[in-house]
Amino acid sequence: MVDQNSRDVEMSHVAKAAGVSRTTLYRHFPTRAALLEGIFDDTMEAYRLGMQAALAARPAVEDRITAVVEFVEAWLQEGRLLKTYRIDAALMLKLTDRIMPTAVEIFLVSMEPVFKIAEIVNGAPLDRRTIAQMFVHYSTSLILFPPQAPRYKPARLMGQLIHALLRMPPELAAR
Repeated sequence: MVDQNSRDVEMSHVAKAAGVSRTTLYRHFPTRAALLEGIFDDTMEAYRLGMQAALAARPAVEDRITAVVEFVEAWLQEGRLLKTYRIDAALMLKLTDRIMPTAVEIFLVSMEPVFKIAEIVNGAPLDRRTIAQMFVHYSTSLILFPPQAPRYKPARLMGQLIHALLRMPPELAAR
C-alpha cells in the first residue's frame, strides 16, 4: 500500500504481496486502519533504531547535532512517512499525535550530552523537553512541507533551530 502510494489497494492485494492468506492478514489487521497503524508503528521503530545507529557511527559529542540532523534529513528524504500520509492523512495525523511523546524521548536521549554542554556554556538549565518538542514538531512538519530551495536543506534548517534553542553559537555546539 505504502510502496504503491495508493488509497485504492485492496486488502487482498496486500495479503498476496505479503504471501499470506486474507484470513491471516485480517487476523493480525482486522481493518485497513489497523494495517496502516502497524505500518506506522514499524516505521517509527525503524526510526528509533536508525537514530541509534547514526549516533553509534558518530559517537563524539561534538558530532551529535550533525549526526541527529543528518539522520533526520535522510529519513525525510526517504519519503516513507509522506507516502503513508498520502494514503490516509487523517489517520496518520492521529497516529503522529500518538507517537510524539516517543519521538520527543528519542530526541532527548540523543541530545543528552549536547544539553549538558549547553547548560554549562549558558550557565543555566535548559527546558530540554520544550526544545525536544519544538524540534520534533518542526522536523515532522518537514514531512508534509519539505523545503524546495537548495539553500534550505532540512539538515541546515534543523541544525539552525537546535543552535537557536540551545542559545549556543554553532561553533560551540557542533563542528
